[in-house]
Amino acid sequence: PGTQTRELMLTAAIAADPSQVKFRFKHNPTASHYHWQVDDVRIVELFADDNKLEYAFLSHTGLGEEYGRIPSAQLYPTMLIGGDVTNNGAMAQNNVTVTMDVLGPVPFNTAINGGTIDPGVTATVQEAYTLPTLTPGLYEGTATVTADNPDEVPENNTYLRNFEVNEFVY
Repeated sequence: PGTQTRELMLTAAIAADPSQVKFRFKHNPTASHYHWQVDDVRIVELFADDNKLEYAFLSHTGLGEEYGRIPSAQLYPTMLIGGDVTNNGAMAQNNVTVTMDVLGPVPFNTAINGGTIDPGVTATVQEAYTLPTLTPGLYEGTATVTADNPDEVPENNTYLRNFEVNEFVY
């Protein structure tokens, strides 16, 4: 219902011969609507270098689950740390790295190398990180994605995750 916006990256689909690209909008005759409209079509050239951190995680179970509060007695010695990175740029991104900086009673950080990510591809960059001995308190994590080339849209490169270690509450 209402206005729908669709975005898609064509880089990989048209790489062979961009001069032969044509667009067609087709109506589905079995749809329940009496009409359809196409408005405000834009073709935008991508930035050459633009990584986007879609999501970041600090999973103390190592399986992807995240808990806002973790009792000290149930905190595993390793934490799955990482994020999902989309290459929104037109060029392959080399040496993609997700860095997680965690502030709190016992600060820690790690840099996870994700290798090369091709245009239009979303990749999960993660590692099982061995934790220092965490004491009770609030931990505030900031994940940041970087690559060899400077990002032309840096405002989508960070993601925040928080958790608390305490004695009794999950």
